[in-house]
Parts: sequence; C-alpha cells; structure tokens
Amino acid sequence: MKNLLLFAACAACLLHTAAAAIAVTAVDTTTIATTVAKTVVFTATSLVDDTSRPWFKLVASGGDCTAAAIGTWAKGQLTYVSATSGNFAITAPLGFAASSGNKVCWSAAEAGTYAQVASAVMATTVTAPTVTAVDTTTIATTVAKDLDFTTTNLVDDTSRPWFKLVASGGDCTAAAIGTWAAGQFTFASATSGTFAITAPLGTAASTGNKVCWSATTDGTYAQVGSAVMAVTVTAPAVSGVDTATIATTVAKTLDFTTTNLVNDATRPWFKLVASGGDCSAAAIGTWAAGQFTFASATSGTFAITAPYGTAASTGNKVCWSATTDGTYAQVPTTAVMAVTVTALGVTGVDTTSIATGLASTLAFTTAGMGSGSEAWFKLVASGGDCTAAAIGTWATGKLTFVSAISGTFAITAPYGTTASSGNKVCWSAATDGTYAQVGSAVMAVTVGGGFSAQPTTSDITSSNVTITVTPGEDVNVKCGVFARNATAPTAAEVYAGTGTGGAAVNTTNGPVVAVATIAKNGASTAISGKIMGLTESTLYDVYCATNDATKVLSSPVVQFSTTATTTTAAATTAAPAATTTVSGASSEAAWSTMLTVFAIAMAAFSTL
Repeated sequence: MKNLLLFAACAACLLHTAAAAIAVTAVDTTTIATTVAKTVVFTATSLVDDTSRPWFKLVASGGDCTAAAIGTWAKGQLTYVSATSGNFAITAPLGFAASSGNKVCWSAAEAGTYAQVASAVMATTVTAPTVTAVDTTTIATTVAKDLDFTTTNLVDDTSRPWFKLVASGGDCTAAAIGTWAAGQFTFASATSGTFAITAPLGTAASTGNKVCWSATTDGTYAQVGSAVMAVTVTAPAVSGVDTATIATTVAKTLDFTTTNLVNDATRPWFKLVASGGDCSAAAIGTWAAGQFTFASATSGTFAITAPYGTAASTGNKVCWSATTDGTYAQVPTTAVMAVTVTALGVTGVDTTSIATGLASTLAFTTAGMGSGSEAWFKLVASGGDCTAAAIGTWATGKLTFVSAISGTFAITAPYGTTASSGNKVCWSAATDGTYAQVGSAVMAVTVGGGFSAQPTTSDITSSNVTITVTPGEDVNVKCGVFARNATAPTAAEVYAGTGTGGAAVNTTNGPVVAVATIAKNGASTAISGKIMGLTESTLYDVYCATNDATKVLSSPVVQFSTTATTTTAAATTAAPAATTTVSGASSEAAWSTMLTVFAIAMAAFSTL
C-alpha cells in the first residue's frame, strides 16, 4: 500500500511538471483579410492534443492582453498540430473595419491570464468587393428599373461599388451616357447590390451600352464580364383632349393629355373624323389633321381653325396615332367634337382720322368673313344713327377680304370735304341690309390741304414765267422764284415772302423778285399767275406754299430757264413758284385785253 501511494504521488508530480511546460513562443502575423479564411500558425512547447491546448485572442492595439478580443471570430482554442505547433482557423467577417497593431495574446486557460506572444501584432484589411454579373434587361425611357448586380464582399457602407453605363462605341474609361446612368450601388446583401435607374424622357434609343463598375467613383472602371444593355424609347400615348366646340374662322388650340411626349419627330398625330366613320376614315378637312405641338411630357397641343364655309357638324371623332400614316385610335375612346358656323360680324376698326386728299386704309376686325361675302361699311354723320346715309359716296362700300378675321376699306376724303368729328362707323352684312355701329367707333375727318397738282411753268420768256398750281383746298398760294440751287425754304418762309432763314428778296437764298400771291378759285381748281422782272438766259428754281392751316411746300422743286431776248422757250413742268396776286380768271382777261390792243395798234400801223 505504501508503495502504491508513493507511485501515485510521483505520477501527479510528473503530470504537473508536463502541464507547466506548455508555452506559446511565436506566431505567423500575416495580415488577415475580411471574408478570407486564414490559418494562424503558432509555435509552442509541450503541446498536447487534449483539453490542455492553449487559448488565443486578438486584442485591439490600444489595449493590453487583459482586454476583450476584437471579435468573437478573433479568439478560441488552438488546434493541435504537434508538440511544437498549433494553429487557429480565423476569418474576419464582412464589414469588419481595417485595423493594425492588434496584439496576439495567449493563455493556458480560456479564463486565465493572457500574455502577448512575444511582441507579435497582426493587421486586418478589408477585402474589396467585386461585381461579377448584372441583369441586362433593356431599359425603357421614363420607366423605373432596378439593376441587379451579383457581387462579393459587398458591405452596406461607403465602400459600395460604383456603376456607369457607357455608349457602345467607347470603353469603360468613357463618361456615362447620362447622369441618370451612373452612381453608387445600393446594398442588398454581401452577394447582391442594386441600382435604381430611369432613362429620362428624350433619351435616344441605343444598344450595346457597356455596363461598367469601379470600387470608387473616380477609380478605374471595368466591364461587368461582357455585359451590355439597350435603351428603348417608350412610345408616347394620348389619354385625353379638351372637346370644346370649334367655331368656323375662330382660331382654337386643342389641349391633349399625353404621356412620354418628346419635342421631336416622335410627336403624335391628330385628325378629326366625321361622326359616321371610324378613325380609319379621312379627316373632315386638311385643317383638321396634323402633328401635335410639344408643351410638356404630359401635354401637347394642336392649333386648329375651321375655315369659312365649313358646315356645322357634331359628334366628330378625335383620333390620334404615333405616326401620320399609322393606325389611329379615338381619344380616349369616346372623345367627340362639334363644329359650329360663326356668323359674319365686324367687331373693331382703326379710327385714325381721315385727312382730305390723303388716301388711307381702314382696317376692320371681323368674324366669320369669307371671300365673296364681305361686310359693308359706311361713315355716318355724328348727329344721325346707322340708318342715315353716308357722309359721302367716298365713305361707303364693301370691305376688301384679308382673312376671316380681317378686312380693309380704301378711303380718301376728297378735297373740299368739310372737317367733322364723331362720325359713326357702321357695318352691315349686305349693302342694303341693317347697319349697326362697330362698337362705339367714331371717326373724324380733317382738312388735309396741300396740292392736288404740283406747280408747273409755262409761257417762259426772257423776263417772265407763268406758274400754274392746283391747291387741294380753296386757299391762296404764294410762289417765289429763286436762284438755281438756292437752299430750299420752308412753306412758312415762302408764304412770308422770304427765302431760307428769312433771306430777303434779291439776297443770297432769297427770292430774286417779290413772291407772288395766286388767288384761290375753289378746292382742287387750277390757278395761275405771272412773275416778271427776271433776267434773261438764267436758271431758276420755283417754290410754292399753300395758305392751309399748316402751310404745305410744293415738291419737287420746279426748275426752268429764261430765254434770250430773241428766243421763246418751251414750258417745263416742276415744283412751286410765286407771282403777283392775280386770280386765274382776271389773269386771262388781262392778257386777252392786251392782245386786242396790240392787234388794233398793228392794224393802224399797217395803214400808214
């Protein structure tokens, strides 16, 4: 028995000595990469393949071996390899941040005292994500789509990869085909990421666009395998229309409700079809068909005017098609529209005053007017109403057609017409119909003055000239003879008997002899007068001025030359001149008397 006890004691002593001899003296400190399995190899002494195997933990650099491990994955019991070697299978999980200087600690027991393996430290790095595949289903404009990417090591943080879609002609160094076709992945799982993409309205169709990815927004992009993707254009559609009635000759804009409308040649087409047919029928007129005008992606318009002569109709179907010669369908399957006939009307007129002797054109605003069915006009004195006669035959007549909404009337108040104001502008559908005032439109007539016919010269001798002139109104006219190329005077200066700047008679730029007054003899009636005392064989200019409220100078200048003493010159026609005061009638009588006296004298002389 004593021997047995001694043996047991010695065995226990031996076991205690063996356990105390276990130690970890070195470790492989190769960096650990997230998601990548790694076997950490330890150098040990007296390692036994039983529960006495040592324990390991990886502690952050800022702490000592009393601190907790940097993760549950970074601690545990060594696996036995040999008496001098053990290992630990470790994998830093996805999402673990990069770190360095982590202390490698060991202990003989899990809850024992840990010590650093020599001065061993170990780093962890983040394994970059990769993109291996993508769903390349076609992208349709305006239709939202999620691109699904197959990935590795994807983490829901800023390390998520970036994507761009590059045109087929370039490589992944090129820019994306649009800002909408580039951006950062959205995290789905470690093996899946997505990107929400919508090709905007107006993006052109394309094929073979390369799908590229990069670890960073400005990094190097590579194609996802050989992945390419197409973009198609979502066709526009028309879902509604304003069906307010169309009135003939009245411009109207049809407003259509649309989707995916683009301001290019893909804009839809419209036609209005008679109620008895379907949308395969022709439009009710060339005016009732055409291509939409772009307003927005959801709105298009069509400017329409039913022309004069279009018959009234109801139930006309509003049809649309993607192309001019495509298949038309009704909007939105029930839309119909009526056409009414606009009655002839005159709603406005330019009421600028009419000046006698001056042609002007009255511009009328009309409705429902057609060529051949123009409205009639007359100007009635202020004291009467539109049943009264016009103030003159010149102040009534049929409008000239310009368009359904516009007509004109050429009017000239003749010289001699009395000034008046408040004359009513009246219209009727027929010359002998009922006339009504155009709103409250009234018009004045003013006396224009000036010349009905410009001055001419005749009966030119070596010292005399006869000037004939026709004033528009019944007013006197003064004419002056000036040296050739004298500076032209104003009408007021001629009428004052001077030249330009008030130059007096027989001075530079002044009349060469006294300005003559030719007495009036009625509106638009020719009057003549003689100017005498000129120098023979001399070039002269003639200017005349009317005695209107605003005096008017003749134009153009009349030029003539006096004859030599023995020569009679031919008459020339030109601008105004002056003479002594003499009426057309008294001038003729005086010359007739002089010729008679001369004839008697000559007869008496011949008898001697």
